[in-house]
Amino acid sequence: MKHHKAAVNFVFCRFIEGHISVEEPVGVSRWGARRFLWALFNLGTRGWALTAEALARDFGYESPLAAQGVKAFFETLRANCHLPRVETFFRR
Repeated sequence: MKHHKAAVNFVFCRFIEGHISVEEPVGVSRWGARRFLWALFNLGTRGWALTAEALARDFGYESPLAAQGVKAFFETLRANCHLPRVETFFRR
């Protein structure tokens, strides 16, 4: 049985005019980590509190945003269940 190394990426999303725009994945590297940290910094400068409480409120299991994200993730997996990476995800 062949084992493939999983790709690890950052995925950046933007909320533009009421819609979420998802950018191409960015590999985890010095540049990718720098971009991720810069994005977090910019959230703080725009008035978003980068505290555990604020993150839990906005993205925790009870938030509507988290529910929408999990639903979208599940629907994408279900629609692509024939792909090898998705099969690997559900392998026991």
